Amino acid sequence: PDRHVLVKPDRALTILPGQSTIFFLELPVWFRLSTSGYRPARVFEEPLTVLTRTWFGDPVNGELCWGLATRLHHAIESLDPAADRAVCPLMIENDSESELDFQKVCLHVENLSIFRGRRFLWTNSLHAVFKGPDQATQIEIVHTPPGFEDSMVLVSEARQPATGWN
Repeated sequence: PDRHVLVKPDRALTILPGQSTIFFLELPVWFRLSTSGYRPARVFEEPLTVLTRTWFGDPVNGELCWGLATRLHHAIESLDPAADRAVCPLMIENDSESELDFQKVCLHVENLSIFRGRRFLWTNSLHAVFKGPDQATQIEIVHTPPGFEDSMVLVSEARQPATGWN
């Protein structure tokens, strides 16, 4: 998608202090038609799935996002291959002294590349670290293909490549 995606899980989730878990979530992909050659150009780009518009943050400093209510899968086996979605591995680590009531996460999908595996389209893996209710959650993008399938091929580079933690 062309802007951040606010992901809301389909059920209440709590991650205990010092614990971590990995989820596989399905992000909608967009179709892009581009020219190639000396001066490549984007002809057009369209979403393959209709997303809702939503606001993330406070009224002054927030931002317009796409909203996505989705199931967070604990295992790859529960996913069905689909041409209009890419699987995003999301590791969430609770590095705080309190329980993490996981209600939503804002993903900077413009920083993710798309890879083709044998069964699925994939994005980069994300590693989110929750430090506490008064601190910002840090999200690291792993820039290599996720290791859940062999022979992954880069299909599309990130719209805006990022380095380090967001």
